[in-house]
Amino acid sequence: MGRGAVLDPARRSSARTVTPAPPRALLICALTPILSLLVLCAIPNLRASEETLAAVRTLYAEERWSDIVALWHREPNPAPDLDYYAGMSLARLQRWDEAAQALAAGQRKAPLDKRFPVELGGLAFARKNLREATKNLDRALRLDRSDRYAIDLLASVYFLENNLEAALQYWNRIGKPYIEQIRMEPVPPLDPVLLDRAFAMAPAGPLELHDFWRTEALLDLIEIFSRYRLDLVARKEDQKFDLVFRSAERGGWGNSKAAALVSWLRGLPYETIYPEFYNFWRSAVNFTSLLRFDPEKRRAFAALSMPLEANPALRLRFYLDGRIEHWDLHTTYHGDAAQLSDLHLNKLEGGIDFRSVINDEWSWSTALALSDRTFARFTAPTSSRLFTNGPALKYHAQLDHPLFRIPEECATVTATASGEFGKLFAPGFGAFWRIQGSTDARWIPVKEGDKYRISGRLRAGKTFGMVPLDELFILGLERDNDLPLRAHIGTHDGKKGSAPLGRDYVLFNSEADRSIYDGTLFQFRIGPFFDSGRISDASGSFRARNWQMDTGIQVKVRTLGGLGIVFSYGKDLRSGANAFYLTTSH
Repeated sequence: MGRGAVLDPARRSSARTVTPAPPRALLICALTPILSLLVLCAIPNLRASEETLAAVRTLYAEERWSDIVALWHREPNPAPDLDYYAGMSLARLQRWDEAAQALAAGQRKAPLDKRFPVELGGLAFARKNLREATKNLDRALRLDRSDRYAIDLLASVYFLENNLEAALQYWNRIGKPYIEQIRMEPVPPLDPVLLDRAFAMAPAGPLELHDFWRTEALLDLIEIFSRYRLDLVARKEDQKFDLVFRSAERGGWGNSKAAALVSWLRGLPYETIYPEFYNFWRSAVNFTSLLRFDPEKRRAFAALSMPLEANPALRLRFYLDGRIEHWDLHTTYHGDAAQLSDLHLNKLEGGIDFRSVINDEWSWSTALALSDRTFARFTAPTSSRLFTNGPALKYHAQLDHPLFRIPEECATVTATASGEFGKLFAPGFGAFWRIQGSTDARWIPVKEGDKYRISGRLRAGKTFGMVPLDELFILGLERDNDLPLRAHIGTHDGKKGSAPLGRDYVLFNSEADRSIYDGTLFQFRIGPFFDSGRISDASGSFRARNWQMDTGIQVKVRTLGGLGIVFSYGKDLRSGANAFYLTTSH
């Protein structure tokens, strides 16, 4: 090239440009020798560890537990497998605390190895620490939900905690438990065909949780058992069980003269008696009645119920209900209420209802009622049709379904939806209908028994069309009302009408109680409650109510004969008013 030649700029640039290595490549190049050195240094340790584990497996097969423990102690940093064998050997030597420490150490090193939580659960089970056993076995099944040993052991834990539903839920996953026979202790005085059909499971076969739930629903619908238990009893000669049914029945007027007298007279504190006769002809045909001689709200009620065609899943009831009531609306009715302080209502209603259990998930009911009402001793406000006399026909349908059940937590949430359609046969009245829905939650937070109980219920209802006074919703404590606000008494000087009334409502009831005494003759529970609700009336007939909030405490007593007594003290958080109330049940 000549001295005066011009250099090619492109060639010059390509000759002098150097492309830098990427940072990641430089890092890999720098770490490769270091990693190689570490691997070379670790190979002797790995070989030593494999040799140690081979020796431990041989010692374990020979059941030389002490030698395994000694070898484990000599290791400065034992592998997880060595921790496992040491923990198992210490358990065989009944050195429980050291065994738990060894297994826990292995679990920290190998958190995804299911052997450690399984054996920690077994160790806790052997030491009767059922809560710790449940925690570890739950962890094991999260790692491998098909582990039969863990499933069987966890079911056994729940069985020992008297949580039969949770035990069945896990046992059913591995085809257990097998029941050899169904025993009655004692045999109930009931038609054998009807009793046999009430048990959805069969002897000489597995007991399924769904069959257990369906059996409970059928036994409840028979309506002669004041209480009962379904228990699994292990057989000594094999790994099978017997299902034992233990019950206390309502029979005739009562199981004894004293029991009959208590049942009849349990409502005397509020001027009511309850003549009842159960299990006619041993066929679960029941007669129930109520006679109230309170001069402000007289009532006579009678009902006859029976299973259809000896089928415990179908129940029919006929009833007749007559009332002579005095109402005082001067604190609730909007308008000229002075003349409504002594309103008289005479009402007669008769009807038929039918209930059915479809399976363990669904049940339904339907009813048809004919009524006639007369309002007396007052001049009706010209602007209101609430006080219209006349007959009415009403149809009711209801569906019940558990939204979810969590047997391990003893928690259940059930939903109910119902609808009514009716008509008052009087001038100016068309058809009316109303809908209601509820969600009922129950939880037993302590797994060993039912020492504590927590429950909550949310309900709502809405009315469409014009209805008479006696078809309105009432929020408050009143003998004939099932929408309680436990610091709002529904009567004033014995007359109905002082509690909030309306066509639409929302109501939340919650309570928690604790068992103080649980003996053979009676049970005693106590705990707080909280209620909140609101009721409204689009027609403007009743004063609008803000959200009401009540709290208080209640005491529950249940006797051997099935008599229940609830005494409550409630305080209205808005007005500061206090309410004391007593109810009984059977």
